[in-house]
Amino acid sequence: MKKYILALFILAIAAVPFYGFAIETTSSVTESMPPYKDCWYGNPIILRQGMKSEEVKYLQTTLSQNSAIYPEGVVTGYFGPLTNKAVIKLQEKYGFPQTGVIDDSVRNMVFPCMTVRVTNPNGGETFKVRDTMTISYEIQMPAYEILQPGQPQPMIQQISQEKIEKMTLTYPNQIVRPMPQVLSVDLVETGLALTKCVQVQCPQAPCPPQKCISEGSRVIFHIRNISLSEKGNSGSFTWTIPGSIPESSNYKIRISSGKPYIELNPGGSSILPSWYVFDESDAGFSILGGQLPTPSITPLPLDQDIAQLRAEISSMMKKLQEMMDRLNKLINR
Repeated sequence: MKKYILALFILAIAAVPFYGFAIETTSSVTESMPPYKDCWYGNPIILRQGMKSEEVKYLQTTLSQNSAIYPEGVVTGYFGPLTNKAVIKLQEKYGFPQTGVIDDSVRNMVFPCMTVRVTNPNGGETFKVRDTMTISYEIQMPAYEILQPGQPQPMIQQISQEKIEKMTLTYPNQIVRPMPQVLSVDLVETGLALTKCVQVQCPQAPCPPQKCISEGSRVIFHIRNISLSEKGNSGSFTWTIPGSIPESSNYKIRISSGKPYIELNPGGSSILPSWYVFDESDAGFSILGGQLPTPSITPLPLDQDIAQLRAEISSMMKKLQEMMDRLNKLINR
């Protein structure tokens, strides 16, 4: 299964609705799925009160999964007093210093490098609009060992599944897992040669002008969000393909978490750190019977339209010449 971490940064350099589908989950996942060691592009940023960013918005979304930690559940992207209070509660829960700052240790609890696998559909299938598709996945969350005082920072380090099993029997209080996560499930079309011009998103003004980037895929339809337990889930749910989905043989299912776009610094000279984990179907599948793409047709102008346009241009040029003559008379007085 393909694993992707921040695949979009190459492209950048080159240039929550919830649906009531049935869902089945289990707590077990494939043991051969090692969690990602790193899921940041660039050095991770430290979040603190007063900041505003997409990372803060995701932090608030994650904190809101636990009403005891963040009962207000406000998701604005601004790190205000309520978010600061929730972070302190989170630090208290894990036994970290209660600073209200998302540092290296706390970051792993809210931005975990989890392993994501889309297991179905995985490529080569053919569906029709209004068919029922079964989407299945495996997601495994990492586990961390709390280090003893006096050991090097950060206060926690990732541990293997084998060590988890041993420590669970003797030192259960020294094992911590990230907070439950929310991931997006989307239908994407791949194999595209698109050029998209976007306004660069910056945490501070002024922003550089818009950038044009090449895109190899685009989101066609947001299917739903899924919520994970602290250990992750393997699960599946069904989705009825809407009749509005265009016909294509290049579709994939993508399950992702984090920020699926790139931000530049205010000067536009470098890429800001980004956290993004996702996986897609290994190969494309087909959806048939939907709306065929409508060709863009530009009608040729009629002869009378051309004649009218020429007359308007001639009239404008005549008026402009009259204004120039008046200006010259005023200057030569």
